[in-house]
Amino acid sequence: MQRIVTLGLVLALLLAGPAQGASIEVGAPLAPLAVEEDGECVLDGDDTRFVPWDSGSLQGKVQVLEYVAARAGVDDIHMTFFVALKDAALPRDKYQITRVVNSDDALWGTSGLVVGEIEKTKRAQPGVDLVVDAQGLGQQQWALEKKTAALIILDASGTVLFFDQGEITASEVDTALAAVRNAVAASAGD
Repeated sequence: MQRIVTLGLVLALLLAGPAQGASIEVGAPLAPLAVEEDGECVLDGDDTRFVPWDSGSLQGKVQVLEYVAARAGVDDIHMTFFVALKDAALPRDKYQITRVVNSDDALWGTSGLVVGEIEKTKRAQPGVDLVVDAQGLGQQQWALEKKTAALIILDASGTVLFFDQGEITASEVDTALAAVRNAVAASAGD
């Protein structure tokens, strides 16, 4: 009888499939992500356009990756970290900031506004990579919480050095900044 119950549980788990993607683990590579719909906002003269994006582009430089729900107030969750990063005056050619905005996690009817803000921000900050994830694929693939933001620091090979979701504390800012600083110093020898 116990064998039947165990077999039933195994079958139920197999049929249900994974509820979400692979969680992000420090010390492991970041699971791949491809965003075909919308994608990366790129400048084309005075205009902008969107092109498919995939996380393979995150290799080669230290990456500061922020995955953000397209909701009011969420875009400032990691502001203290970004101010500290700017104040650290690390060489900009050694790291890249990429912000992926989950427009699937927006209030109903606001996704058009989100795209407009992304285009405006890209013009103001051309050195920041901005990606629109219209289907919430990153949230699913990386098993992220809804209605918040995640901060992920990667070394140049794509290994996760730091990961946090939600409000960032002062000690987490220090830890994340140290991860960027150490990875940039390590890449300077390359």
